[in-house]
Amino acid sequence: MQYRFHNCVLDLAEFALYRDGDRVDLEPQVFRLLQYLLEHRDRVVPRGEIFDKVFAGRVVTDNALTVRIRAARAAVGDDAKTQQIIETVTGGGYRFVAPAEAVSHVAARSRNDSDRASEDELLLSSGLSAEPTVVVLPFEVLGDDDLHKIIARGLVHDVTTRIARSRTMLVIDRGTAFQFEGKVQSVRELGVTLGVRYVAQGAVQISGHRIRISIGLASTESSTEVGSWQYDRELNDVLHIQDEIAALIVSEMELEVQRQEIKRSSLMPSTNLDAWATYHRGLGHMYRFRTRDCDKAEGFFRRAIDLESKLPRPYAGLSFVSYERAYLNLDGSRTRSLRKAIDYAEEAIALDPTDPMGHWALSRALFLTGDLDEAYREVSVSTDLNPSYATAQYFSGWVAMQLGDHENGLSRIELARALSPHDPLIYGMDGVSALILALLGRNDEAKHRAMRALKHPDVHYQALAFAMVIFSLIEEFELAQEMLKRVQAVKPGYDIKEFFSVYAFQKDEDVQRITSALNDIGRRLRSR
Repeated sequence: MQYRFHNCVLDLAEFALYRDGDRVDLEPQVFRLLQYLLEHRDRVVPRGEIFDKVFAGRVVTDNALTVRIRAARAAVGDDAKTQQIIETVTGGGYRFVAPAEAVSHVAARSRNDSDRASEDELLLSSGLSAEPTVVVLPFEVLGDDDLHKIIARGLVHDVTTRIARSRTMLVIDRGTAFQFEGKVQSVRELGVTLGVRYVAQGAVQISGHRIRISIGLASTESSTEVGSWQYDRELNDVLHIQDEIAALIVSEMELEVQRQEIKRSSLMPSTNLDAWATYHRGLGHMYRFRTRDCDKAEGFFRRAIDLESKLPRPYAGLSFVSYERAYLNLDGSRTRSLRKAIDYAEEAIALDPTDPMGHWALSRALFLTGDLDEAYREVSVSTDLNPSYATAQYFSGWVAMQLGDHENGLSRIELARALSPHDPLIYGMDGVSALILALLGRNDEAKHRAMRALKHPDVHYQALAFAMVIFSLIEEFELAQEMLKRVQAVKPGYDIKEFFSVYAFQKDEDVQRITSALNDIGRRLRSR
C-alpha cells in the first residue's frame, strides 16, 4: 500500500517516505506516526490514542510526542506555522488534513505499466498458516533391503523432531505425515489439505558400502522446488549417519525457508502483512551491520510486535539489532544499546524459554559485557535446544576462542560451516576461525580463511580489525597495514583500546600476542 499526498509518497511495503522522488530517512516511530495519522485522516486522533497505538503503550512524555510530530512535519515539508499537512487540534490531538490517496501496489504498478498481478502475488491470499509450516513426508526407499527402510523412517523421525526443536517453523506430526505414504498428490494439494507452505520429500539408496540420501523442499504456493540436497556417506555407523544427516538437512531447510519467507513477505502488500511476514521482512535487513539496515530491521520487528505482542522472535531480532549498534558503536552510546540488547533478549526468553533464538541473542549481548562464562552458558542453552542452529554453533566457537579453548572453538565453527555453508554470517565464521588458526600457528590456513572472509559484501570495520590482527600474527605485514588503513578510514583513531573494548580474551598469552601484533602494525605504519 502507498499513500500519496502533496509531493510525497509513504510506501508501507518498503517502510519508506519519498518526497519529490527522493527517499527521506525517518525514525521508525516517526514513520509509524505518519502512517497512523494517514490511516485515520477522517478524524482527529487524540494524543492518548497515539501513545497507545503508535508507541504501543510505552511510557513516552508529551515532549517526545511533540518532537516526533515536528520531525514528521519536517519530513513531509510542513511546519507548525502553516500546518498544511498535519494539523494540531487544541486540546484534542492531531489530524492529517492534506488530500491523500491510498493506492495498492498492484494498482500502482498497473497504472504505470498495465501488467497483471503475478501468480506469486495471487497465491499470497491462499489462506495458509501465517507461520511457516512444513510436512516431512515418508522418504522413498530405493531398494528392498530392510536397512533402507530403517534409515528412511529414522530420518523422517529425526528431521521432524529437529524441526520442532528449531522453533523456526511449525511441523506436521509424523502420524499425519505417514498417512500420505505411497500416495501420489501434488504439493499444492498437500498445501491445501494440511495447511502447509512447504513439503519435504526424500529418498534413501544403498549401494555396497555407500549410502546416498537425497531430499527436496518444495513450496506449496508456487509448486516449485526451492531447495535440494544430497549426501553421500560410507555405510558404517547407521545411527551416527542418521544423526549427522538429519542435522545437516534441518539446518539447510531452516536457512532456505528463511530465504523464501523473506522473499514471500517482500511480495505482500503492507496492509496484508501478518506478524510472521513482518518479522521476516526485518530478517532481510538484520545481518547487514549497517545503520540504515538496523533501522529498517528495528522498524519491522516493532511492527511485528504491534501485530502480535507475544511472539518472541521479533524481540530476539530487536536484541540483535541493538547488539549490532553496540558492537559497531553506531549510535555513539554503546552502553545504552547494550542494555537494550539484554532487555529485549530477556523478553524473548520470558515469552518462550524453549526458543533458541532468544538465548542466542542474549549470549551475544552478554559477550559484549565481558561476561564470557555467562555468554557461553546461554549459547550452550541455544545449541542444546537446537543442535542444527548454525549461527549459535558459530557463536559458541567465537566465545570458546576468547576463553582460550581454541580447538573447541575451531570445531564448533567447522560444524557451523557444515550446517550452513551459505549462512548470512559465513564471513564471520571464516574470520573467527582464521584468528583461531593464526593463534594455533596454522598460518597458511589462517590467511586463506581471512582472505575469503574479506570478499563478503557485508564486511564491517570490526571484521577488518580482525583481519588486521590475523595478518600481523602470521607476519603478512603489508596486508595488516592495509587493513589498519581501511579500519581508520571508517573509524578514525582506532587503536588497541577500541579493539579490546569489544573483545575479552581470557588467556594471557593470547592477549599478549594480539597486543604485540597491534603495536607492531602501528610502529611499521609510522616508520614508513
